[in-house]
Amino acid sequence: MALTEFTTPDSIRSVLGVSAKELEDTTLLQKRYETMLIEDVLALHAQMLEDFRTTFALPTKTDDEQRFLDLFEAFAAHQVAKQCLGSIEMFAPRRITDGKSELERSTDPYKRLRDDVAAVLNILRIRLREAYARINPDATPPAPAERLAAIVSTPAFNPITG
Repeated sequence: MALTEFTTPDSIRSVLGVSAKELEDTTLLQKRYETMLIEDVLALHAQMLEDFRTTFALPTKTDDEQRFLDLFEAFAAHQVAKQCLGSIEMFAPRRITDGKSELERSTDPYKRLRDDVAAVLNILRIRLREAYARINPDATPPAPAERLAAIVSTPAFNPITG
């Protein structure tokens, strides 16, 4: 298995708006990015990864199957791009110059990018689930995790003795 089975380094870089010089293929093709992507896909549905491979291998695809594949690729690119956003300042320099021209980014050009990638990733997650349900009607999404919030506090005074 390889990340390139699901998306390309160029697709990931296009989400981030960086060049191949700023973020090389060898960095993007590290196993950890693939592992986290697969875990995220499995969280959507345990069978989705296998159905992606099966659908991808079909010689002809229905419109629903092609939409599923396209959304899967977009989801994969955005999911890996989101993983990269934690260290984007390290690989995307603030100033680039080649002697004739110069490019300088603002102090935090990536705040909006982080928000945008997260928002698009959430939209893609929803649409991918919907597209998957169209090609595999028997697939039921996993139940959302229930969270219990508990607050523990100590009163400033003893309620018994006052």
